[in-house]
Amino acid sequence: REDESFGAGGHLSIEAEADGAGNFQVTARLEEVDIQAVEEMLPRDTQLPLGKASARVAFADSTGKASLEATVTASLDELGEVTGRIGANDERGAVELEWYTPVQDLITVGGSVPWDLAEGRVDWHLGNLTARSEGVNLFVFLDQFPQLQSIDGFVKFDLEVDEVMGTPVVRGRIDAEEL
Repeated sequence: REDESFGAGGHLSIEAEADGAGNFQVTARLEEVDIQAVEEMLPRDTQLPLGKASARVAFADSTGKASLEATVTASLDELGEVTGRIGANDERGAVELEWYTPVQDLITVGGSVPWDLAEGRVDWHLGNLTARSEGVNLFVFLDQFPQLQSIDGFVKFDLEVDEVMGTPVVRGRIDAEEL
């Protein structure tokens, strides 16, 4: 729907297929969604960055094993390019994010957690997270963190976190250069 109060926000398509034996897949795609159009649907104090996003979500059940796969890509005017992947099945959920800053520095964040959906149990104590970058220029964060105005330089990091609930175990390295 397009009118003066709510403009076009992108394109949505949904596909479904089933084989009659209980196997099915439903796929939804959002293409070139204006993030500001999404912001208009959220509570008043919510602020989202300017840009466009696309997504593909697929839910399937094959021989009693359900799975969900989702990919979201966003081109954000002041933040760069972000890609997120989510995968889940009856035994585990996983997420991976890649952020290319406006100067093409790369930050990757990932994690997974095992679970038993049939029992409604999430084993957070067995979950893990990772965060890595070969170097990210700190000026990218100036708009979000004004306290960094007087700091210039690069931060490299390679971190792993196990037992994301309870007492996390953090391993890795953070290096700051040219501060």
